Amino acid sequence: MVPAADDADDDLDAQQRAEEAESLSAIYGDDCSMVQQAGSTVVKVHVPSRTAEQQVVLRALLPSNYPSAAPPVLELHAPHRPPEDIAAAAEELEQQFVPGGQVQHALHVQSTDGPANYQQAMSHP
Repeated sequence: MVPAADDADDDLDAQQRAEEAESLSAIYGDDCSMVQQAGSTVVKVHVPSRTAEQQVVLRALLPSNYPSAAPPVLELHAPHRPPEDIAAAAEELEQQFVPGGQVQHALHVQSTDGPANYQQAMSHP
């Protein structure tokens, strides 16, 4: 019996989510954590670090059909920044998604030298 296309897509999505989580872990080390939840992967990244007094926490829910169809669900938490800065930064991140593509590179670039709104959310007031 030949596996259905949906099964093959699900397997590929699971493999790509695992690779993406591994890449983020390699980039951020102890400042990145991951848990599995009902077929999805939840990734949490602390920038610049988990121990920084002022930090941005990015939480990304990678749904079971990510990256082939669904975008990640992103949340940014940065109590030291105005809500409008965080909303603009989150919007910029969400616009990076293209079905079939992964966002870990975009997340890393955005957090290190990316667009102004994201950098503003990262910087100290």
